[in-house]
Amino acid sequence: DAIAEIQFVFDPVEVVQGNQLVFAFEHGLTNGEAIRYTAGGGTAIGGLTSGRAYYVHLVNDTTIE
Repeated sequence: DAIAEIQFVFDPVEVVQGNQLVFAFEHGLTNGEAIRYTAGGGTAIGGLTSGRAYYVHLVNDTTIE
């Protein structure tokens, strides 16, 4: 599966709500889309591994799980 080439830079303190990422903008991702999470040199979000691929569970236009 191809990995999305879109890059989102965000502060986890502002975006992480439980097991969801809630952005202040429409992310444009689709349900089941493969994405790669990286911590960008910081501490990884709890439960996620930096550099690993994950699959989007679409909640709405601004929120994914």
